[in-house]
Amino acid sequence: MLMLIGLFSVATVGADPENGGQPDMRCGSYSMYIALRSMDLIHEPFTEFEKRIGPPSLNGYSFGQLEEIGKHSSAHCVGVRTSLQNLQNRTGRFACLALIDKAHIVNLVSIDELEVFIIDAPRSYRVPIDTFTGQWDGTALLVSPSALAVEEELSAKGFDWRWIGAAGCVLVTLAVVSIAFARRRRAQKITQVICVLMLSLVGCSKIKEPTGPPRIVFGELEKDFGEVSIADHEFRASFPFQNQGFSDLRIIKVEKSCSCASVSTKTQDIPAGGSDELIALVKVLTPGTRSVSLLVHTNDPINQIVRLEARLKGTAPVQFEPDFLDLGSLLPGARIERDVRIAWHRPDSASNYLFESIDCDPRHQISATFAAEALPEIELKSSGTRGVKVVLQAGKELGNQSGFIELKVGNCSISSVRMPIRWRVKDLVEVAPTRLHLQTTGRNFASTGRIIVSSEPDTILELDEVTASTDTKDIDLDCKRLRGNLFAINVLWRHPRNPGHYQSSIAIRCRQPMERTIDVPISAYIAGAPGDLE
Repeated sequence: MLMLIGLFSVATVGADPENGGQPDMRCGSYSMYIALRSMDLIHEPFTEFEKRIGPPSLNGYSFGQLEEIGKHSSAHCVGVRTSLQNLQNRTGRFACLALIDKAHIVNLVSIDELEVFIIDAPRSYRVPIDTFTGQWDGTALLVSPSALAVEEELSAKGFDWRWIGAAGCVLVTLAVVSIAFARRRRAQKITQVICVLMLSLVGCSKIKEPTGPPRIVFGELEKDFGEVSIADHEFRASFPFQNQGFSDLRIIKVEKSCSCASVSTKTQDIPAGGSDELIALVKVLTPGTRSVSLLVHTNDPINQIVRLEARLKGTAPVQFEPDFLDLGSLLPGARIERDVRIAWHRPDSASNYLFESIDCDPRHQISATFAAEALPEIELKSSGTRGVKVVLQAGKELGNQSGFIELKVGNCSISSVRMPIRWRVKDLVEVAPTRLHLQTTGRNFASTGRIIVSSEPDTILELDEVTASTDTKDIDLDCKRLRGNLFAINVLWRHPRNPGHYQSSIAIRCRQPMERTIDVPISAYIAGAPGDLE
């Protein structure tokens, strides 16, 4: 038996074409993990396996290091100078790690009359035997759960089998290997490597059918369906997929990003090699661009959740331009006007459209009128546009607000078209934060924080008084003007020498640009030291 340490000192790695030609120093760990997992000698994820064996050296993992790693996993490992003929002559279960070009380690899976099948994680490929033998000098590391025969015995047998599979049995079973590739030029990019490998080499048996998990593969994960008429009310988005695995595929459930979509899938399992489609029915009620995401849960151990996205643009024979109106930030009671348009396109065979009325959201003071036109009926004799003036009187309620205007249309495939409107009502005077938690440093039984008071850039901010609800001996307040419309209030709270939670509030009374008192709750926590509780 030829021991690996005596034969080979270093097994470096080759350049990775997907990484801009940069060397991958972990090909040895990838190959050994696949070999040990295929022998059922380990069951841990690759990330845990890599932590256990440690990082590679500057030259990669040596075959001697890999042999020791295998032995620690109860594997029989032997480094050999072998040949394809001797590998075909071997019996029993084993995996073969081959050293290519004296620099790169791969898994040698099978041999036929013309080609060699190789797994070079995360890729797999076939190469002609002549090409392979030109790159491989016979250096290999064999891994097996049982003792391995020495090379001299194999040469004496002189068998002439055509391929390893004809001499034995190649059984593909589930061994889901998630290997995270963190390479220099692919920072933050993760490639999941799925290596399903079990070599069961027994003499003179037939090749068995492969077995393993299902594998769902969609033709497209993101699809742009273009323009969809809202007159149809509903759109059918189809995502074909195929089961490229070895057992039945099951769609467990599908989650949707919005209630505007319903999903139709078959409940029965999809057999290996079978195909089907996932159908999403999307309601299209208003013009404009939209996106619907679907999370597909399957029994595929690799793709347990697949994210699909359908994009479309709802169109109508009559629609607002823009299809969505954002009025920005407004002060309480502010009045704002915006000009929008209504565009239409009437087919030659259709009757003239009629604008019957423009309705506004009754929850807000919104009005919309046609420019230089009168309602209730405006006859549309051809395609074109018409201006609409939208007026909003902001209320006193602060925060984000939304509303709409809706055009009623006659003699059209749609009866109405709506334009959503959004705005935010902000105060003349604002504080940040609105609730302050003071920070405590060390065991000095004091906490500190800062409150910022601001008004509009073109205003002057004046504060009448800033007071604390607790005894002023405990809280110090220092007000400083930073700009004409900006104040900073520094808070220092001295606490009794008792650990626990403390709460109070700061009252800020403004004089300009408006008279108003703003209360800001404050809190602090004083931690106790060992021995405080007796």
